[in-house]
Amino acid sequence: GGLPSGKPAHSLRLIRSGAAHLSDADACELRRIFDCCVLPTYSMSECMPVAQPPLDYSPPSKPGTVGVPLASSMRIVSCGGGTSKPLPFGQTGEVCIRGPVVTSGYLGNAAANEDAFVADAGGEGGKWFRTGDVGHIDCDGYLFLTGRSKELIKRGGEQVSPFEVEEALLAHASVQVAVAFGVPNEFW
Repeated sequence: GGLPSGKPAHSLRLIRSGAAHLSDADACELRRIFDCCVLPTYSMSECMPVAQPPLDYSPPSKPGTVGVPLASSMRIVSCGGGTSKPLPFGQTGEVCIRGPVVTSGYLGNAAANEDAFVADAGGEGGKWFRTGDVGHIDCDGYLFLTGRSKELIKRGGEQVSPFEVEEALLAHASVQVAVAFGVPNEFW
């Protein structure tokens, strides 16, 4: 491992991943190669980072997490529902966020705003931004992403995350690459 020159990157202290899911294996490999902290974070174009593990986080102490919510508010709600009523810890649903680091809307696009925001169900007022990401928050407050609401595969009345199928396949030593997607089936 190491840099192409074979010299360690002594000045590199932190690698922050904020786009697609960073597997625990990749995070550990980056940490081994660069000998620095590797933090998965949760953000998107519509907000600044809204979750990350503590700076002393060492994968895989919480495999699959993108961290704990930061200054903004976050809750998990029923997928596809028009409500912002929070689900209990550990229950999977759509991630909704709000706060000063979250967009207030899409300029000149009322239809997109209607789809992206849901009214507060807790009586606090305001609106929650529907990220389209599916996940859960565990009892320690860590957020785990399991897929995208628009990518869920409907099978026999259940919604299956292609991400979870891929992760299960990749856990097998004989599998190097996995891609899961739905196809029409008469039986289901």
